[in-house]
Amino acid sequence: MPRLILIQTILFFLPLAVVLALNGVRAVPVRLTPVRIVGLLTGGVLLVIASFVVLASFGGGTDPASYRPARFENGVLVPAEVR
Repeated sequence: MPRLILIQTILFFLPLAVVLALNGVRAVPVRLTPVRIVGLLTGGVLLVIASFVVLASFGGGTDPASYRPARFENGVLVPAEVR
């Protein structure tokens, strides 16, 4: 879960970070107006949404697997298993 939060945070601030990094390289820096900042943050939100879609589509375990929790059978503990 912390990895997922870190990835989403990086993707959210990536457009703003790219513009700030390019500002340091340019001779005439780009002026960050409120409209540009909103545009960059909107781009960040779109990146986060796209990454959620990709992770939901391609992440996860095998499809036919089912989890059976640990249980007692006839006084014996049967460990958890994935079938």
